[in-house]
Amino acid sequence: MVIFNELRINDDRSALIIDCSVQDLTVYDNMYISEILLYYYKNASSVGEPVNLSKVITVYENTNDDTTIQGVRRCVSLTDISSGTMGVTTFDKGIFFVKVTCDGTIGSEVAQFACGTDDTTDIGVIVDWKTMYDYGMSFVAGMNVCGDKCTPNSAYEQFILNWFSIKLALSACDFDKLAALWERFLKLTTFSPSFTSGNCGCHA
Repeated sequence: MVIFNELRINDDRSALIIDCSVQDLTVYDNMYISEILLYYYKNASSVGEPVNLSKVITVYENTNDDTTIQGVRRCVSLTDISSGTMGVTTFDKGIFFVKVTCDGTIGSEVAQFACGTDDTTDIGVIVDWKTMYDYGMSFVAGMNVCGDKCTPNSAYEQFILNWFSIKLALSACDFDKLAALWERFLKLTTFSPSFTSGNCGCHA
């Protein structure tokens, strides 16, 4: 029912952007966005629902039940999370869940659509991909140089495996595995890549 047009942390990690809308289908003509919640991945259940509601930020609330609101765009700043309500005061190295709840009347023809088409809530996930990118690219930069006897870099291999595992867990909505893999990645980042310059013949 909900389309996430944009879910991301901006480049300098000073803001988190949420842009969503009700899917443009006749069956949803009388549906509208009622509420948008934001919470940290450590407060998400295995199905992505918030565990502790006191650690949730309300990004948008349709207090007047305005039935014309079928699209919402919000920018959550560091100031909005500075109180630590969510259990974190930075977007850096984080994963955030966005829960969108819709209300209204679904057309009767929904019975002809696939299972789940009548779900009035949807959950999106925002990952700090830039942290992963920066860490991974540090290994790529090191490909111009060689270490001792051109020994393969096991940390780089671990990063690549973790990168694809995180993307796979996210695609499968396996949020427990996603959290575990993210914690593993954060531990990897505590070890800064180090390379020895020189030419030992292992690179073209």
